[in-house]
Amino acid sequence: MRIKQFAVTCMCLISTTAFAQGSCESTDLYQYMDDLKTELKSFSFEVKTGNLTSAATRVDVMLELLNKSREEEPFLFREKDLAGEELALRQSQYQQGIDRLIGNIKKIETAIQDNNKAELKGLLSEVGKSRKKGHRAFNGDC
Repeated sequence: MRIKQFAVTCMCLISTTAFAQGSCESTDLYQYMDDLKTELKSFSFEVKTGNLTSAATRVDVMLELLNKSREEEPFLFREKDLAGEELALRQSQYQQGIDRLIGNIKKIETAIQDNNKAELKGLLSEVGKSRKKGHRAFNGDC
């Protein structure tokens, strides 16, 4: 009987600790990035099927999500208890990565307007690589 009580107590402590620390899924940044992922998938599909008109409607949404994301602090920074100069440096690096994505999305917008499908595909590839690089650097254990 005492073993069951001990096990239940341990489970409660573990779940309470996890809840108290929070999770990345509960942050605005997580939601923005999840929405961006969905938009990028739809955008990519529309580009591949040649529907540039529909793809173009997603550009403003993606830019808005990136601009909102730029102002957020990645959960990883809280997870690692970053502060002071180290936090400022890492936040700056994060924002530079977001700025690169914003720049590429703006170039994508221009490529759509110019109907330059070759450049568009290259830029989409760059966005994908940049996204993966950003995840490795700033995603934490999400």
